[in-house]
Amino acid sequence: MIAAPPLDAPAAAVVDGIATFVAEQTRPLRGPLRGLWLRRLLVTWLMDTVNILSTYLAAPTALPLPDHARAVIDRAEVLCTLLDEASAQLAARTDPDAAWLLALRAVTRAATR
Repeated sequence: MIAAPPLDAPAAAVVDGIATFVAEQTRPLRGPLRGLWLRRLLVTWLMDTVNILSTYLAAPTALPLPDHARAVIDRAEVLCTLLDEASAQLAARTDPDAAWLLALRAVTRAATR
């Protein structure tokens, strides 16, 4: 979303679709179980993003990277800001619903910068 925003839909529409999907997945979960699920989703998402970003940044300069990897490298500062904001919410033990919504808003902002 951030490195290569979709051409056929606004970033907000894609993020809204993700939010809808997650809401459907968590609908049967109640109370602390739902919060735990959202927290784990956020942690996994952030870890995956860090892994991808660090892999691309650590690649030897002579290694031919795909265009998407170059786009990720070009947006590294924006990605790191997003990672920092979302991680801070988790570290502060922000309510998982609120942390999830804040992370989605941060993605929408970052994708439109």
